[in-house]
Amino acid sequence: MVIAVTPDERHTFVLPAERELPEGQQTKFFLRTLTTRERLALDRSRIDSSGDRFIDFGDRCLETLRAGLTGWDNLVDANGAAVPYEQTGAELDVCGVRRRCISDASLNRLPGDVVTEVLREINRLTELTPEDVGN
Repeated sequence: MVIAVTPDERHTFVLPAERELPEGQQTKFFLRTLTTRERLALDRSRIDSSGDRFIDFGDRCLETLRAGLTGWDNLVDANGAAVPYEQTGAELDVCGVRRRCISDASLNRLPGDVVTEVLREINRLTELTPEDVGN
């Protein structure tokens, strides 16, 4: 059975390594399901000078984060101070849609392994299975 996704639905994601911690110690990332337009914009390929097709992986990851990461709670720095989620001051073209999104300053605060996990989860949200519906 096909399970429809709900574009723009907000999801809370906790890193697998933190799921056993008490809730007050978990960092929560707020994600949204991407629309079909956004997913297809991310899948656009480019053609290089040799005629080969490729997808700029770095650009794709950045656009995915800008489109899908909408906030966080309980992210702290090395001194225990809260790290705020900040949006861009102006709207940017993100996956063909004009919107305010996460600022580069905020993105720069995320460790690389966290970025990888968040990207993986944003992509997973567009591929719901019957098992996901029961969770």
